[in-house]
Amino acid sequence: MLRLLQFGLISALSAPALAAQFKQAALPNTPVMPTVRGEGAVKVMQHDRTAFSRATQLELVGAPVTVAGGADADPAFDLTNIRDAVLLSDGRIAAYSRIGSRFLLFAANGQPQRRIGRVGKGPGEFIRSTGLVLMRSDTIFLYDDGNRRLNWALVDRGVVLNKPRGKGGEMSGSRSAGALSTGEIVLSSASLVPQGERDRITRPLADIALLSRDGSARALTGVPGMEVGMALMRFPKRPYWTSALVRFGLRAVVTAWDLVVASGTGDRYRIDLRTPNDSPVARIMVDMQRRKVTAAMRDAALAEELSRVRPQPNSEEVGGEFLKQFIRETPTADSLPPYSAFHVTPNKTLWVIDYIAPDDNGWSATAFRKDGAIVGRLRAADKGVPLAFGDDRVVIRSEDDDGVISLTVRRIGVASAKPK
Repeated sequence: MLRLLQFGLISALSAPALAAQFKQAALPNTPVMPTVRGEGAVKVMQHDRTAFSRATQLELVGAPVTVAGGADADPAFDLTNIRDAVLLSDGRIAAYSRIGSRFLLFAANGQPQRRIGRVGKGPGEFIRSTGLVLMRSDTIFLYDDGNRRLNWALVDRGVVLNKPRGKGGEMSGSRSAGALSTGEIVLSSASLVPQGERDRITRPLADIALLSRDGSARALTGVPGMEVGMALMRFPKRPYWTSALVRFGLRAVVTAWDLVVASGTGDRYRIDLRTPNDSPVARIMVDMQRRKVTAAMRDAALAEELSRVRPQPNSEEVGGEFLKQFIRETPTADSLPPYSAFHVTPNKTLWVIDYIAPDDNGWSATAFRKDGAIVGRLRAADKGVPLAFGDDRVVIRSEDDDGVISLTVRRIGVASAKPK
């Protein structure tokens, strides 16, 4: 059994058999094929600027399959700090809260079922973990960077196996970004101490590593990470410059896609694919222009960031007024990145989420096959952020007017009409 646990093949301990209503199917589509050319050993799969409009148009159909959280939810299962979730094969949702370091499990009907974990160093405890990874047989992997520990969990049993992080591929602030079909975990880590330069935008490297089942890791070639600029703090007695992440700035996006590592730097619509041996093998590209950052986008982002600042009884330079000034002085990009996240489904479809601006009233995403074909183009009319995709459905994090968070599962189907 231990060997099966190590390989993430826990069929004997998996979730209950699928109920018919939760069985997922591949989406109907007429794929848009790319133009293929070779650049040395790299296969370049190129789409023209009409590809998105020619793709099968998809939408969210019907009522939500699942609604977890919301205004009447159990306070013990508060979703405010949820940024990571996975959709289990039987329709349940497992989410991870960084505040409190715990798993929250919701039934297929959205009812809270179980909490797993807490802050600490002991068994079943976590310190600094991000990035849930759903593996075979509903096994969940969670990398605990604070404890330097690998954790495999089953939602009905809790953590069933953990191992210490071995040597190699050292990165601080690592996040698990997906699992290769070989069982290796992809870790990514952006620079935690950005170093900007006056009058210049820089991009410190984002590290990538592969974590083996025995806990050892090996580094892959890094990619340009978050854009960093400088903000001038205009205090009367002591003005000074400090590093600041660029608002709407570019950043690396990384995930595991079957047998390859997929990464994008955001300066164009381009997804680079490489083997676990760090060899570039393919590239998916779409000819599209990045959206310009408008005054409305800047104002909405600024208002949202300022609204998070709470009064503090400290001195001006470390209290609320300092934070407000820092927010106002933070540099803003001229154009949005083309995408913000990658998600992979059980049937190995890669969903690429368009960057969501703060004044957007919905969101969009594109589904790619491994041969570079566009399977479909999804447009969601409601606000929210997709956190995970099944083969024919998506988990969405939504926030109401009072700031209450819920997770909903919506089915994806062919749109009733082409977009205008």
